[in-house]
Amino acid sequence: MDTATEQTAQTQAVQENIAEPNVEYKQYGAAAKQLLTTATPNSDVAPFGVWSGECAGPFAITLRQKNNFVDLTGNANVKWTVKTSGFHVVRPVIKLPDGTMLVGDRTFESVPKLTLVEFSMGDIRWIKMDPERIVTLSPGANSGNTNNEIWYPKPDLSKVDEVGFADLMPSSGHGTGGYIQLGPIEIYGKSIPR
Repeated sequence: MDTATEQTAQTQAVQENIAEPNVEYKQYGAAAKQLLTTATPNSDVAPFGVWSGECAGPFAITLRQKNNFVDLTGNANVKWTVKTSGFHVVRPVIKLPDGTMLVGDRTFESVPKLTLVEFSMGDIRWIKMDPERIVTLSPGANSGNTNNEIWYPKPDLSKVDEVGFADLMPSSGHGTGGYIQLGPIEIYGKSIPR
């Protein structure tokens, strides 16, 4: 495929890309507006998803049900398709009902091809994240952490407001220099009414 044609086929990732009408698409960080779609919906060639090659800084994307929180304890899990380039990795992100945003220590990468991964949120360690600058923060003075510990102490995963992903590095533009690509994201957890 001609590179110019491929580039013009990509469009900005927006709410209208979400198939489920009860799910809201949330963007965090200035670079989130530069996230582009990849492939074509309902294509047999490659899964429809997002590509971060034009994102000039770190960003996070989350999804939330309009009418429900999600319980991510027990057998709850997340499934997504990942491809990366350079040193980029995809990290899970959650937003708690009080507005606290956390980014996980678990990373996903697959340089050669799109790879389907499934994981539980229960064994992830979390760091507090600034939702505007997309940088990690200390857990706070009242966290009970000692010795300059960075981990957020025991977040309550039984009532999560938003679930998503982050890329904490700027991307390099079109080409293979550095980006993340995600296909469909599926979140399996118990719905808790708001």
